[in-house]
Amino acid sequence: MDGEWPKTPSIFVCLACEERECIAACPTGALSWDQWVRLEKDACDACGMCEDACPVDGIRMDPVANLPMICDTCDGAFQCAQWCPTNAVERMR
Repeated sequence: MDGEWPKTPSIFVCLACEERECIAACPTGALSWDQWVRLEKDACDACGMCEDACPVDGIRMDPVANLPMICDTCDGAFQCAQWCPTNAVERMR
């Protein structure tokens, strides 16, 4: 059993910072900017440098796909906030 259980539930969200350190840190050019950070999966080598470079901990590596998980806000629709039944997730304005 995990020694850190129970963990406080949390979500990790890209805040689309102006510096975009994750894109600059990517050695393969797999990340780009198009209103949100976009991932070209075939170009990613799963090095995790984007995760390390993110100043807000908004990127996590998916342990199954071995790719960075970067929230794109569902292209601005914020589905997580719309569908959360307890309103625990809400869009900050």
